[in-house]
Amino acid sequence: MLSWTHYRTLLQVFDKKARDWYAKEALEQTWSTRTLQRNIDTQYYYRLLKSQVKEPVIKEMEENNKENYLINKLEFVKNPVIAEFLGYSLDSIFTETELETSIINNLQKFLMELW
Repeated sequence: MLSWTHYRTLLQVFDKKARDWYAKEALEQTWSTRTLQRNIDTQYYYRLLKSQVKEPVIKEMEENNKENYLINKLEFVKNPVIAEFLGYSLDSIFTETELETSIINNLQKFLMELW
């Protein structure tokens, strides 16, 4: 799943085919937003289209984004979710069930305030 920052970055690509390709690749390759931005800035999509041998272009992209591309490949798993409204501190230990219950309770409170 792409973050809002990914979508905001994709908005700068006016060509729908290119934007769709960047979105698909960012999702499948788990590109960080920095990698996505760099690939858009260097017109990675268009360079791939124009090249008859695509492997050197792909290798160049991976080399240029080595610190973002390879290191952050699974970094999305560790991205924290900010949910201070639940009342847990950063060093709190809780189970998934406790977290789920807390989210549901806060959601119920929120919906009651709307009523």
